[in-house]
Amino acid sequence: MAKLPQYTRITPENFPKEPWVDRLLTPLNSVLESVTSAFNKNLTFNENVAGSTLTVLIDGTFPVKMLWTNKQRPTAAWIGQVREVSGVHTTLTVAPYLDWEINQAGQFQVNNITGLSASAANKFYVTVIAVIG
Repeated sequence: MAKLPQYTRITPENFPKEPWVDRLLTPLNSVLESVTSAFNKNLTFNENVAGSTLTVLIDGTFPVKMLWTNKQRPTAAWIGQVREVSGVHTTLTVAPYLDWEINQAGQFQVNNITGLSASAANKFYVTVIAVIG
């Protein structure tokens, strides 16, 4: 992959005989700076990928329904993080697997998470990454 160019701004001084150039360069430089900044390790999943990051409280009762705000349905979803609500860390011995769907109401629905021993007394925050593609 090529490195980003160091030159990210065009100045009106480069075009001294063109009176209109400042009106062109102001928006052009704004775009150049934004794109350069984004590609300089500032791309984020929620702002730059078709999909969503959802966080849900899992207490062992399924299904769990969440609002899906994208126009298109996701094609894949996986668990990004599992954290205990209590803050007391326990090591999971089996990788959790997400059973999900988009239900009739258009909600993102978690039907089950295998490998996660959630209960009313042992709740987890689960971060789900869902992508459209």
